[in-house]
Amino acid sequence: MSQYSEEEAKFQDYNYDEDFQEVQYGYTRTRHTDDEDNGHGNSYMKKQRKMLNQLNSVDKDQRIITIDVNGVKEDVEVYATNDYPGTIIKAAIGGSRVHPYKVGSLDEHLFFKVKLAVNGMKANSDVFFFDTPEQFERHLHTVVTLDIKEKWTNKFVETRERNSKA
Repeated sequence: MSQYSEEEAKFQDYNYDEDFQEVQYGYTRTRHTDDEDNGHGNSYMKKQRKMLNQLNSVDKDQRIITIDVNGVKEDVEVYATNDYPGTIIKAAIGGSRVHPYKVGSLDEHLFFKVKLAVNGMKANSDVFFFDTPEQFERHLHTVVTLDIKEKWTNKFVETRERNSKA
């Protein structure tokens, strides 16, 4: 007997690699943790930056990605989700955990999943869960092909229908 129902089996065959739009950026880094003032601001601002950096360093899934927006380098904050099955999905924007949705479940299909490939990264790359392809486009100033948007929308609708029947 199959581990999955016929409805679930349809989603288990879905191959992210075929419909995955690879996004590459020059590099990624974690938030600054240095104490330098770099000649900008006074000691009060320096203390504020240090406190903010300490607060942000608590979340090890936070990533700062530098992207080129119309010739200007811009830092964009995103939050990665550990891709081990059973991990609670984390929103790429804001970093909040999205209960009860878990990695490795069919509920992944309710999100636009992006795997970020950055030059110089090791075998494990970061995975990000956005609400929609359009949210991803706005946040990282990029474009998703219509084909990928249509496939994601169809998968999303089928998953919502399946969940409403349960």
